[in-house]
Amino acid sequence: MNYNDLIQLYFERSTAMQAYWNLYVLIVGGLLAFSSLRKQPAAITTLIVSVLFALFAYKNLDAMYDTTQQRFATIQAIKQFDSSGTNAASLKQARDLLEPTLTPATYGSVRATHVTSDILTIAALWAMEFRRRRFCCSGACAKHRSKQIIGVHRKNVAASTMNSISENLERVREQVARAAAKVGRVASDVELVAITKTHPAEKVRDAIEAGQNLFGESRIQEARAKIPELPSNVRWHFVGHLQKNKIRQALPLFEMIHSVDSLGLAQDMNRIAQEEAMHPRVLLEVNVAGEGSKFGFQPDKLCEQMEELLSLPRLSILGLMAIPPLAEEAEASRKYFVQLHELRDRLQTEFRVDLSQLSMGMTQDYPIAIEEGATLVRVGTAIFGERKGAFKSAAP
Repeated sequence: MNYNDLIQLYFERSTAMQAYWNLYVLIVGGLLAFSSLRKQPAAITTLIVSVLFALFAYKNLDAMYDTTQQRFATIQAIKQFDSSGTNAASLKQARDLLEPTLTPATYGSVRATHVTSDILTIAALWAMEFRRRRFCCSGACAKHRSKQIIGVHRKNVAASTMNSISENLERVREQVARAAAKVGRVASDVELVAITKTHPAEKVRDAIEAGQNLFGESRIQEARAKIPELPSNVRWHFVGHLQKNKIRQALPLFEMIHSVDSLGLAQDMNRIAQEEAMHPRVLLEVNVAGEGSKFGFQPDKLCEQMEELLSLPRLSILGLMAIPPLAEEAEASRKYFVQLHELRDRLQTEFRVDLSQLSMGMTQDYPIAIEEGATLVRVGTAIFGERKGAFKSAAP
């Protein structure tokens, strides 16, 4: 083997080492991207990813050690190589250039750097996992929390499922009147929207017989099955998140939509209303607490986009709607109802528009909402009892 062969061998091994390093960086980046793109928490997934990454890092250190040893052997061979017939100056220059990168001390520092980066990478994966879990508790896990929190309030509903719907309605109406009188309002200032989500048409009929004529639904599919089974003079409001691809189905079913939560949704609704020759009555949903898990305009953003919203000719914007964060005490919702009321007043003054409707307050906090100016309260559990699974329509 001559000098040129040794140099070629060195660079071949260097190239192999560089390829291994590139693979290392690619896998680290892939793991971080995978972890950051996941929307739901899954600690077991992060654990598996961490273990696989640790195994890869261990193998990478082994390969790096072997490659470094080979490269070190190469430079040792160069040192011992008989320089006759070669350019001794070039050989010395190559040795002086390569040797500092191949000493055991250099390998030790590289190994320490790798181990540190491996530990930090795994720590970053778990930090993102814990952050997602905290976010989940305010979003995807809200159903579990709501069962616990609303369960406290439901004790005050006097066991709705054991009482008749007419008795429940009477009780709710009395509370509406009491809350209105407390702040100098009259009960007729407030409309009760009875939320029928997952409840069958039979229960809705019981409420109709008890004098309730205004109902709310939050799922288009359920509404399309349920509404035709009930009298045509019943009024319906849509109170859930409305997807753009459901607008055309929703418009003929509901006299008011409480949940227009973005400019894009409003623009699509305006276009479809034009095509269908309709004039939807809508409320603008406001995310008063800035929760990442909820839909709705941020208050400042709504102020910026209000002029564009008001320019949509087919939409009749009648007011605002909000859903405050879940809380163990109804009183905790008051500040968010105050914020919505103040925002409504500000928009009315600034844009000279009538936004008389405020849809706020549900089973756990509707008396507080009425005290703070609600004109529409959305009450389901206190009237129909707890929900028991998915709605099933009656057989034709």
